[in-house]
Amino acid sequence: MLLAVCDQAHEWHALTILDAVSVALRAAGIPVLRRIMTRDVTTEGHWYDPDSGATGPTYPYTDSLVTAHRVLGGERVSPGRGDIEAEFAYLPAAPPMALGDHGELVIQVAQEITDALEGHPINRSLPTRAGIAITADVAVRDAMIAAAAQHTDTAAYLWTHIARRLRGQPRAEALTIAAACYCFLGDTVRAGIAADAALGEAQATQTPPPRLALMLLTALRSGLTPHQISRAIVDATNSD
Repeated sequence: MLLAVCDQAHEWHALTILDAVSVALRAAGIPVLRRIMTRDVTTEGHWYDPDSGATGPTYPYTDSLVTAHRVLGGERVSPGRGDIEAEFAYLPAAPPMALGDHGELVIQVAQEITDALEGHPINRSLPTRAGIAITADVAVRDAMIAAAAQHTDTAAYLWTHIARRLRGQPRAEALTIAAACYCFLGDTVRAGIAADAALGEAQATQTPPPRLALMLLTALRSGLTPHQISRAIVDATNSD
């Protein structure tokens, strides 16, 4: 089924796109059962089928059973992409700190991350120390992703928060971990925004872009399923 949501001024453009997509799908052996158009999904209105002329009522997506099930399941429902992008915006930068013994730092950060994933409050200096640890060694970053796979909800929130407090390469690497977490959750929208923000941060600060973020963004744009991407993340992080 194909759905187009547009105002009246773009109706013919939407129909042209529907035609092109329908032809491509049928050529690939994928049947198109129905095509539906509507003006809005945030208010009450009507839908219509351009092929049969059938019409029917619509209601706000916020009142749908799908939305209710998502909210009950603990998922967030945002009214627009801008609201989701704001979830990854900068917070006041974490304070800098002197780097001591790297091995001891990694062990300490790993334990604190584990504690945070189990619901314990985090130390104010954790974003700074976590940023140092995941930037100095990609194996540490990958280990954080492996740990996150066991606590996906908490990990996605935690690494998003950490990334918002960081700048430069540490922020890019933290956003990459957050993107992986959202892939594990099946939230491809937030995963794509996080990966894109990671690459944007690297470009803006002229630091090396995380290869995993590029891989995730490519996979998301190619239409792979969250399960396929999750498997690819596990394979990629185990091979580094």
